[in-house]
Formats: sequence, structure tokens, C-alpha cells
Amino acid sequence: MLTLRKSGERGTTTTKWLESKHTFSFGTYQDSEHDGFKRLKVLNEDWIAPNTGFNLHEHKNMEIITYMINGTLEHLDSIGNQTTLRKKDVQHISAGTGILHQEYAGDKGAHLLQIWILPEQNIKPRHAQQALLHRPGWEPFSVEMLKNTQCSISTAIIKSRMTENYALPKGTCAWLQVVVGKLMINGLTVSSGDGLATDESLKMVAAQDSEVLAIEIRKN
Repeated sequence: MLTLRKSGERGTTTTKWLESKHTFSFGTYQDSEHDGFKRLKVLNEDWIAPNTGFNLHEHKNMEIITYMINGTLEHLDSIGNQTTLRKKDVQHISAGTGILHQEYAGDKGAHLLQIWILPEQNIKPRHAQQALLHRPGWEPFSVEMLKNTQCSISTAIIKSRMTENYALPKGTCAWLQVVVGKLMINGLTVSSGDGLATDESLKMVAAQDSEVLAIEIRKN
């Protein structure tokens, strides 16, 4: 079964420095029909204006994954991490018992996906970062990063007119998000910003250079 969530159906938050598209309920955007997908609770696509960002704020008991699409993002937190995220970098924060952090875009702004997943347990806060190779085919996010989530995440780069298969592991379901491009997925036409839930394996044919993010979640 495939359930499609079109980009234009997402909620929107717009301020002087931030445009955010919400696949699921978030902040003032509340939609009872889209209150997350299993353990996946937040999937936001954010555009942050240059030299602006989120002031110091707290998170607890949540796994927070930031995937950089373009630009740079400066990260500072209360457990001693100060890092810069660049295009195709992944950051993972286990907020656990509580962490303060701030995020500011660089001179060219930042375009990113932010993903929140409910953890299995409330652990000591930690931070990790990964630089993806960004080559054609599937590339997984670090298993070590996601060990507290019952989830795995990978990204696929699919060149125009090429086909990429997605084999869903037994006992899992998945949310796929089109980061950029246009594809046919099991007969459905999907484009940048579209997402879909699936409990079956997929055949993806790219109409143009595309990238797809897959978040797999164990059903039990």
C-alpha cells in the first residue's frame, strides 16, 4: 500500500527569516490526519535566511536528525559541541534527558530537512555528525547514530532516466521523502517535497536527476 502526501498539502510557517514546510503536525500547524508516521513525528523542510537562525532552546526525549540540502548551518550545544554542517552532512542529536542548542545559517543561508523520531529510551544526551559521499545508489546514515530509534535512514541518488529499486526489509514500513527531482514510484508521479508511506518494495524511475530519503521503521 502506498499513501502519497503532496508537497503543496504540507503545512507552512513563514517568518522574516524562516520558511518551513511541515509534513506532519508541528507548532501552530496541527492536522489530525497527519500527526506523524509511527515513531516518525516531525519531518520539516526549512529554508533559513543568511546569518539568522534558532536561538538557544531546549529539547528532551527526542532523536533529532538534520540533513543539509544546501548552505551551511552552525551548531552549538550545552554538551560542548560546536560544529558546521555543510551540503549533504547529517547531524544527529539524542536529546535524551535534556540538551540546549542553537543553529544559525551561514552567509548563503541554509536549506535542510529536520526529522524527529521518538526514542526507545530517555538516554544521556549525545551528538554525532556524518558526511555523506553522495554517490549514485543507496547510502545509509550511520547505524550508530540511530541505534536508539528502531529506525534506519538512507538516501538514494538517482540519475535522470535511471532506475533504482527499494527493497523494504521484512517487518518494516517506510516513509520516503523526495528531496529533489521528479520520479515515477510504482506508477505514481512524485516531485520535490512529496512524501509517501509504504509497506511494500518500490521501483523508482527518475525523469530527472533526483534524490530520495527513506526512513524505515520497525513495525513491532
